[in-house]
Amino acid sequence: MGRMQNILPFLYMKHRTALLLMLVSGLHTVSAQTDLVTYGFKGRVRAAIYRIYNEAKFDSFGKYIDEKKQPYIEKAIYFDKMGNIDSVVEVLSEGHFFEKYITYHTHGGNKIRSTIKYRYYTNEVIEETKYTWSEGNSKCSFKGKGILTLTSGFRKLSYNHRESKGEYSQETKKGVILLKEAYKNEFDDNWNLIKTHYSNATKGFYTITYTYDEMDETGNHQQVKLIYEDTKKLQRFIKKEFIYY
Repeated sequence: MGRMQNILPFLYMKHRTALLLMLVSGLHTVSAQTDLVTYGFKGRVRAAIYRIYNEAKFDSFGKYIDEKKQPYIEKAIYFDKMGNIDSVVEVLSEGHFFEKYITYHTHGGNKIRSTIKYRYYTNEVIEETKYTWSEGNSKCSFKGKGILTLTSGFRKLSYNHRESKGEYSQETKKGVILLKEAYKNEFDDNWNLIKTHYSNATKGFYTITYTYDEMDETGNHQQVKLIYEDTKKLQRFIKKEFIYY
């Protein structure tokens, strides 16, 4: 966690400086078409920090036991004052393997148009993705080109811009399929994501359920358990931290 704490303030100041000439001064109301709404976040979020674990322990009351372990993934999503994503910083840690990436997003008309993913230390572009919108701006199709792979798929948004379903595929540049998966999200009456139903080319059909805990004062959940519906085993545990304007 220390590595993420060290880079987050630096990166935030860097992005804030770069955005000063583009942002309109003063307070802004988050539009119904922003990334914050798509994510389902409440309030004027400046950054959402995810710490994602493959394994986690809980006490007899279901409370998370913090063993100070290095998360598998640490990710910070930075939002501008209009409520759209400015950039994403992601750190992947597994054993002795350690990578750090920065993803920059380009928007137009409050819609994401492209992303470019860089290696943090070398600024080497490792993936670029372009997005097109159709069906009254409710369907987002994407195609990405990386150093070794090609990606494609789509995301379908519901009337309030929450992601209802989608499809994703990844293949080598020689056409060998590495991953192909479709999914459909299920929400409760408050539009909290409660289930994702997957259809995977190799795994078949499976469902992930979401359990939320530890809500902050603004109403954003800070802990999420992702659980396989059939085996009841933990797939992921996400601990989130929100920073506000």
